[in-house]
Amino acid sequence: MTTTIRQTTPLKDSDVKKLEYKGGKFSKYALGGVANLYLFIYKPNLKGSSIKKYKIKINANFHSITDEYNQEMVYPDTSLNKARHKVRILQQELIQKAKESISPNFDKLANEYFKNRSNKIAIKTAEKEQGRYKNYIKETLGDKPINKISYKSIVDLLLNIEAKFTRETAERVKMVINGIFKYSLSLGVIEANPTPTTSVFYNQQRVSKPRLAIIEPEEIKELIRSINTYKNPTVKNALFFTMLTAQRQNQILNLKWSNIEVKNGITFIRFSSEIMKMKRTHLTALSSQALEIIESQKTFRVNEYVFGMVNNKGIMSDCTMLQALNDMGYKGKHSTHGFRATFSTIMAENEHKHNLSSELIELCLAHSTTTIKGKVASAYDRSFKLEQQLMAYEWYSNFINDLEPLQIAKFN
Repeated sequence: MTTTIRQTTPLKDSDVKKLEYKGGKFSKYALGGVANLYLFIYKPNLKGSSIKKYKIKINANFHSITDEYNQEMVYPDTSLNKARHKVRILQQELIQKAKESISPNFDKLANEYFKNRSNKIAIKTAEKEQGRYKNYIKETLGDKPINKISYKSIVDLLLNIEAKFTRETAERVKMVINGIFKYSLSLGVIEANPTPTTSVFYNQQRVSKPRLAIIEPEEIKELIRSINTYKNPTVKNALFFTMLTAQRQNQILNLKWSNIEVKNGITFIRFSSEIMKMKRTHLTALSSQALEIIESQKTFRVNEYVFGMVNNKGIMSDCTMLQALNDMGYKGKHSTHGFRATFSTIMAENEHKHNLSSELIELCLAHSTTTIKGKVASAYDRSFKLEQQLMAYEWYSNFINDLEPLQIAKFN
């Protein structure tokens, strides 16, 4: 026999401390605050102490909850808040697995799309679209569950087609992919269309070196861990600041204390036109994590530069951060400029979560956007949109910090 005690309101830590073994093999308490979280209190040993284990209820069965070291979570070693957070994560994973188990593959949706479209377009047009799918898309994407196809996998496919054939071919293939995803979105099979909304192709008039960038979440996590252990505090903070703001290295190295301003409660940087690639003044809103770095640097203020160095020039060398990344083992894998690609990719792949436009992301990166008429104009009609920027940077900074907490350097 076991004892089960049900609670009508979520328990606080002070309440949990009072829970006791009531008889049987164990006493089971519903903790509340999150669905299906229980505390099992086992029969006391000869010394009178009881083991208290957190468990999650899944399909009428109870399962132990383990931490990042694969150790069972027990009270009070694991706090009530941490256990609830872990259960929320597990529940989201279960929901995701359930979705994946019923998600049709890309080929099935493609065939439905072509059938649905056949009576709406000319026969020759339909034949061309289906030919492009068969020749360029099916082999790579056909067997994949449609909700597992990422922005990056589509970009890689398109760049490969451009390299082997022509940009025009790649653009037309992109239109077919976009059509299939739009159709799937209308059916509710997916939550967002991962097809790139802007051009992903290199300028064919020049030879471009591919940017070295870490963009996969697991690899970003490892990169953060590497930076966390870096010894030089100023370089460490400069790397984290570059990661969080996604600005060019030249802007970070030349960032002065006088460039930091506050308006309507938003702290931002006013980058002068002299150091900007496009030779236009640019404003960048700072997230709470970026502000924490600024506050830390204030305690080690050596000169007019935020990331100033005690050397002849007083400014960090343009090789310092790259050398630090190389020392961590990222030579040929990631560069300081790569942090911009990290930001761009993560924001593009998670647009359905943050609901911020691609134009805003381009604005954060100080890119120019090309209008339909082909005229180049500053993103968002030359408006800096600080409030919207802050929303983007806060979301991104939280995403990064949730992958692996940033251990911002502190100065004694």
